[in-house]
Amino acid sequence: MPNEVIWKAHPGPQRKALTRTDKEILYGGARGGGKTDAGMAWLLRWIGNPKYRGLIIRKDGKDLSDWVDRARIMYAGTGANFAYRPAEIKFPSGAMLRTGHLNDANAYEAYQGHEYQKMLIEELTQIPEEESYLKLISSCRSTVDGLDPQVFATTNPGGSGHGWVKERFIDVGKWGETYVEEKTGLTRVFIPAKVTDNPTLMEKDSSYIHMLEQLPDNLRKAWKDGSWDIVAGQVFTEWKQSTHVVEPFDIPPTWNHWLAMDWGTNAPFAVGWYAQDFHQHIYLYRELYMTGLDFEAAIGMPLTPKRLAKVVKMINKKNHINYQYCVVDPAMWNDAVSGKQKGGQPSGKSVAETMMKAGLKLIKADNDRVNGLERLREAIATAPDGKPFYMVFSTCRKTIQMYPSLTYDNYKINDVKKTGGDPGDHGYDRDRYFFMSRPPVPRAKDDNAESPIRKAYLRAQLGQSGSSDEVDEVY
Repeated sequence: MPNEVIWKAHPGPQRKALTRTDKEILYGGARGGGKTDAGMAWLLRWIGNPKYRGLIIRKDGKDLSDWVDRARIMYAGTGANFAYRPAEIKFPSGAMLRTGHLNDANAYEAYQGHEYQKMLIEELTQIPEEESYLKLISSCRSTVDGLDPQVFATTNPGGSGHGWVKERFIDVGKWGETYVEEKTGLTRVFIPAKVTDNPTLMEKDSSYIHMLEQLPDNLRKAWKDGSWDIVAGQVFTEWKQSTHVVEPFDIPPTWNHWLAMDWGTNAPFAVGWYAQDFHQHIYLYRELYMTGLDFEAAIGMPLTPKRLAKVVKMINKKNHINYQYCVVDPAMWNDAVSGKQKGGQPSGKSVAETMMKAGLKLIKADNDRVNGLERLREAIATAPDGKPFYMVFSTCRKTIQMYPSLTYDNYKINDVKKTGGDPGDHGYDRDRYFFMSRPPVPRAKDDNAESPIRKAYLRAQLGQSGSSDEVDEVY
């Protein structure tokens, strides 16, 4: 390898990112901060070691081809030899860089059993689930002396994985300082960079920053300022970690309580526990968010409607929770959902009926998606006392992770884009059901009884023709 400088890091964030020794490094934030060049240069440091193996990951083949084209230019003076399908970069010492993409779910498992001492992941927020990321970096390990395993990731705010990336890297501590996992001792760090930290771009294309300044407000905050509280196309732009997330506290027994549920077996299910104070503020103070596999691992038995109902009842009993009702997807009353059909005719009980028989007090949700969005938007807005109407306990991690990543559907006006995976939009549907159920404003402590009309309505929804001691004692 010739003794010549083929690339030099800019002072500031770029140089700082390239000198970190943390296990996981996330670099970027805003656009134009020199992320791609930094990642390419980071991989070169160890190419003199014949045992060095690195992996470069991009979301799809087109982006990967663009990265390889740029790498050919930067690596021209290293003696690198490029082979394709998939692209491999071999250096004179025997060191090698492999490339890959994530076009399908199985791609995350394609590298299991491999050893890569260094792993570069471009546009990290395009990976929708943290689990997939963890599967991927499980191959970042080293049996080579002097080559400590490291992950170097780059990204901008936004994308399907915005929520989990924000939680894992952005919200855990002060930017630029190492975060140490308490259980494992593993370290990670986020190094933010903006276009103004890239003097080359500012000199060669000074108009770029002016283009960023002219973007719509949300895009400008995300792409120019590197704000992680704003996502391109974000639905709930008022959602802020600092105001909507609160530390847990003891909820007074005089507050009203409700539950809501979005049922799922292959997709995650989401159960939420809500309480309302005497100033119209709603708190999500508990969540149960699992896939069927998670449930089986935790409970030791496969997920069924009856078993989930029993788990919810157990949580209520253990925590002395008296709730007015649990509002759920009306599709849970469909016989087809239960998977029981005989001779073309419904057979057996629906999911909702099974849960009600197990003791849950269910009512059907109003599944109007457009009005549900508006109700939830109102709840997230600021109340006259300066606090949001809707706040979430910091222990409800899936909900907190979800809200910043919700974006508009490209094909439906005034609707949220449906997303699978974890956390997906399941917590959003659950919250939408709840707020569309129009929970009443709590009365003063000495006048906390439901009206007879309200009681009759709830009894009808619960499938009860008359009064019930169990129901009445809740109110």
